[in-house]
Amino acid sequence: MFVYEALRLNSGLSQHYLDHTGYVMFVLLAWWLKLMHLLGVVDVSSLKALPPTGSAAFEPVYAKLVFAGRYMVAGLSGVFAALFFLGIRAITGNFAVALGAAMVFACSRELGIQALTIYTELPSGLFLFLTFVAVATAGSSRRPAFHLFWAGLCATLALMAKMQGVFVALGMPMVALAFGCRAERRWIEPEWSERLTLSMLLAVPILPVLLMVFSAAFFLGNRGGYQLAIIVYIVAAVWAYGLIYAVPVRERLFAMLAVGGGISAAFLLHLLYHNMGATDALSNFIDHMYNLGSIGQKGGDPGGRPSMPLVVRLVDDGFAATLARRLFHPDPWLKPLDLLGFAVLIAIAVLAWHRRFAAALRVGLLAGMAVGAEAATRIYKIELKHLIYMDTWLIIAAALAAHQFWPEMGRRGRAGLAAVLLVVLAFEVNDVARPNMVQFQRIENACGQAYAYMMPIAEAFRRYCPPDFPFP
Repeated sequence: MFVYEALRLNSGLSQHYLDHTGYVMFVLLAWWLKLMHLLGVVDVSSLKALPPTGSAAFEPVYAKLVFAGRYMVAGLSGVFAALFFLGIRAITGNFAVALGAAMVFACSRELGIQALTIYTELPSGLFLFLTFVAVATAGSSRRPAFHLFWAGLCATLALMAKMQGVFVALGMPMVALAFGCRAERRWIEPEWSERLTLSMLLAVPILPVLLMVFSAAFFLGNRGGYQLAIIVYIVAAVWAYGLIYAVPVRERLFAMLAVGGGISAAFLLHLLYHNMGATDALSNFIDHMYNLGSIGQKGGDPGGRPSMPLVVRLVDDGFAATLARRLFHPDPWLKPLDLLGFAVLIAIAVLAWHRRFAAALRVGLLAGMAVGAEAATRIYKIELKHLIYMDTWLIIAAALAAHQFWPEMGRRGRAGLAAVLLVVLAFEVNDVARPNMVQFQRIENACGQAYAYMMPIAEAFRRYCPPDFPFP
């Protein structure tokens, strides 16, 4: 289905599948297929160039496109693992800890499942991680405004890839507060003419995006309530950062413009292959997830207006189920990284006992993001592909904890940590290598999805449908 959407974009057609919305994955896949077609790896790169659906040539041509897409996600997963190492090293400055964390992440199931199958969670998780690195290193950077612009850009691209990433993205302002530092004078002081020019450049994309977002919100009749609340939340976080870490007021205002400019620049990228449905989904993401997900079904009014008390109650139930699962009733398909959560809890307690409260707060915040992401995901149907929103943050939390204890470990402690790492890697590799790791859909579901989302070429998949399938 994702290959079909990429072919649509290469044919000059708009995106049809809007559930995720999946836009970033479709664009990456469309450009990748164009490159593969240019190199002669695949025979076609657009919907119009496909052989007739009833011909014998259709299936081999389409199979090549699917495998080309799988090669892309495998390569993108490798890039993610490399960036994971570079990001942890940039935050901790510890090569050994960053390498160990990257090895655990590279061998983990959350990345393995993404490397084998085309899922929109992969670019979403990648951009969320880049957002985290940009936010966590902004305070110690000589160009924090650039980091904040990059954070806003990547966070929005993550939501454009998979809207359910919003629960992790909303935790990034808290990451900024926890990872901030009171630098002596690392903020660059450009001339007022430079500052005015940069501010105007950042304001250029912000104004039309605000107009689009609130126009779409008012069209649905929700009056832009949660959109405005998110803006206030970001502004309050920037202002609180300035108060805590003694950042001048003018720098706070410039930081707000940088974040808003990054968000707006990414939002405008969806106009490359414009679809009004995508604009509406991005502007009213809670309404979109409510109507297309299982929240409305649980509340008894699928397709209706979102009930915030219902959403809060379901998230609360998700927290209870998540804590019960992680602490008392671990699911067999979610280990071995479940044990990492207990190690992180012990590390938080030890750090707090030694009055290293800032480090304990950082590690605890990342562990809380993992729990919160799982609790929010439980509103829908939790699947293996969603692990990239959860255990990624546990691995980072464990890496930060190891970095805090690293100077005190000595050779024996570090050797013991390396031995534990090897055991974890062995369990992870064995877990990923299991033949039933990838949860393939039943033929009936795949057939139904073909007729729901791929109607122009759905006839080519007729032989995969059951005999009693209701053809239109």
